[in-house]
Amino acid sequence: MPLVDLENSLKSNYFSPPDNIAEQLYKPCLRACENGVYYRGAGYFRSSVLSLLDEDLINFCKTGGKMHLLTSTDINPDDYDAAFEGYSLRELNKTIEQMLEQEELSKPTRLLCALVASKKLEIHVAILPSGCIYHDKMGFFQDSQGNTVAFAGSGNESRRALHPGGNFERFSVSCSWESCYDKYGKEWKKVLKEAIDFHIFEGAEILTLDEIDPKIIERHNISTELDDY
Repeated sequence: MPLVDLENSLKSNYFSPPDNIAEQLYKPCLRACENGVYYRGAGYFRSSVLSLLDEDLINFCKTGGKMHLLTSTDINPDDYDAAFEGYSLRELNKTIEQMLEQEELSKPTRLLCALVASKKLEIHVAILPSGCIYHDKMGFFQDSQGNTVAFAGSGNESRRALHPGGNFERFSVSCSWESCYDKYGKEWKKVLKEAIDFHIFEGAEILTLDEIDPKIIERHNISTELDDY
């Protein structure tokens, strides 16, 4: 079904608790986004969030969907130039390997690797020369018909932010079929698409992580077939 079919079930504002952001916002949008896209900008991304979305996110990807993530990493200003010689991506791969070796993080991190390896997830990293971090939080779902559900709020892309037993968070939603969309959601979508698709982001440089070191895949015997998850 298209996203517009969610018109009467989505709220303009979610507050967690008592709302369940994953169940009430993310999952219905993923299910309605066949052949669609999910763009997300968040200061912090944790693979643990995948354990909340796993079945719906996997089905979204298997039916032609793709996720694009913009997030941050801590870069010392002295390492700014080195980041663009591969330092930052090497550090990210190192972090992924460390997560695979932790029992509680291994399962969602394996899925993360499979999503990247199957070209269903692109991770883009914003690097600021000041040593500060990208800390915005917004996102949008868009289906194959162009219907869009955009949101902005306080939560990062993490289990703690989306689980009702986690942080106190607020998400505001703006849909393309609403009169206020041009004032809110359209702008959130524009900012994210420019940063992710064209790496246009004032005051920051954007790196792309679109593949995992094959040695990590082999060493940890990670299947890249989504059906295995």
